[in-house]
Amino acid sequence: MALKLFLCTFISTLSFRIAFQSFYFWFFIFIFFLPILWLENEVYTKKLKKRYFFIWIWLIFLFINVSVLYWTVNDTLISSIILYVCNGLLMSLPILLFCVLHRRLEKLLTEKYVYVGFGLFWLSFEYLHSLSDFAFPFLNLGNIFSSIPQIIQWFSITGILGGSFWVLLVNVFIFITYQKSTHQNIFTLIFLVVMPIFISFLMLYTTEKDKETKEILIMHPNMVRYGQDALLHIEQINKYTEIINKNITKNTDYVLMPETAIQIKQWRHLLDNHLPTLFFQQITKKYPKLKIIAGVITSEYSKDSIETEKEKYTNKHFKTYNAMIQIDNTKNVQWRTKSKLVPYEERRPYYLDWFSPIYFYFGGERWNYTKNLGIENNFFEDNISGLNVVPLICYESFFDEFATTKMNQKTMFLTCSANEVWYKNTEGITQEFEKIRLLAICTSKSVARSSDFGGSGLVDKQGNVLVKLDNDKKDFLLVNIPINTKNTLFMYWGEIIGKIALFFMLFIILVILSCNYT
Repeated sequence: MALKLFLCTFISTLSFRIAFQSFYFWFFIFIFFLPILWLENEVYTKKLKKRYFFIWIWLIFLFINVSVLYWTVNDTLISSIILYVCNGLLMSLPILLFCVLHRRLEKLLTEKYVYVGFGLFWLSFEYLHSLSDFAFPFLNLGNIFSSIPQIIQWFSITGILGGSFWVLLVNVFIFITYQKSTHQNIFTLIFLVVMPIFISFLMLYTTEKDKETKEILIMHPNMVRYGQDALLHIEQINKYTEIINKNITKNTDYVLMPETAIQIKQWRHLLDNHLPTLFFQQITKKYPKLKIIAGVITSEYSKDSIETEKEKYTNKHFKTYNAMIQIDNTKNVQWRTKSKLVPYEERRPYYLDWFSPIYFYFGGERWNYTKNLGIENNFFEDNISGLNVVPLICYESFFDEFATTKMNQKTMFLTCSANEVWYKNTEGITQEFEKIRLLAICTSKSVARSSDFGGSGLVDKQGNVLVKLDNDKKDFLLVNIPINTKNTLFMYWGEIIGKIALFFMLFIILVILSCNYT
């Protein structure tokens, strides 16, 4: 049995790792759950004790986290270890719940449909996990397909959870067929795999291309902004303005800069007269149609003491935000703050204040940001056309449903600004860039991405990478970004698959608890 346990762990980990964001080996994800389901069946038939099953399932997801997210150690080793351990445990929960309730589910759903419960538990987990304070949807099953957008155009209807549903459906079908030792279902299996791909290609070649475009300058500064070799803040602003002045044209509509590009911290109510703002406004006065979108750190006084800091001399409470601003030829600076903060690194929920004495020692919450107020704009409006752009800040681009809540009928395209100097030249930069391809498909909007060091480029509404810059070069892109104001079905109903799965999961659990299923 020990050898079988090691083999199951190896196969599951390897199949997920080689399938993740792979153009050539994505189909290996269709065998990912088979060893896990086999192990669970061994528990069901009492050939394996539950405590051993729990340990090995956690080990599988621990190894998956380490193998895919190894690059996070370039930030801090301690926070990375905590990520691997905790996220591995969370990903194990739906499988462990299914194992515990297997016999009761079988009496409720019958043997034929018992694995419907398994699918409901997993889809509900992915949906709920994306809504929690500790949300980390990076390893959701649907993200597997980001490098091959040609086969997932139907994400514009289902969202990323549609991909998770596809993976679960095929895995469970193969396992049930294996259990019954029959080859009669081979054509059904081919249908389940091929039909979504066929539909995707049909959508791919029947969708009209966007004809209207906007000229955008995407900055890729590759500046050292931290540590002894960092430029002074004012020198950084001078570098930015120099690049902009040299490369924009009279037709340029937007300049996109990275997350926290402006390092000079400023109070929210003084943003209009902020020194970098005045620098950039000198440019927009020469080019009236130009809008400059840049990342900035800003603070605001707060009467609420929850999730705040205190000024040393006045004892006033204030909140600090990771924000984006848009500067144009008007005097009003538009801004929105980051709503999805990286767990542990950027935010500690207030109910974990008791943990604060050792929190920082273990590498947590180095930036102490606060979630958005919920009252500022969701988008940046063009004061000439009335259309708008949704500026997403790094981690926010992982949440497809969240992005749709910021959009309306006048949204032209999305932007994503990131700060990835921490990851150096690792796979993490590619993985994060690939994620915006799914976002583009779900929203049917082009996405422009600017990173200080990592992946900067442009993706069209079908997830195709139109252009991308190398990681370690100081460069820029002056390109035409296709614009589209049509909305997808996914934008109307969001993660409908997750909501349906959650409803039925809760219903099933309530029935089990209310009935005498033993």
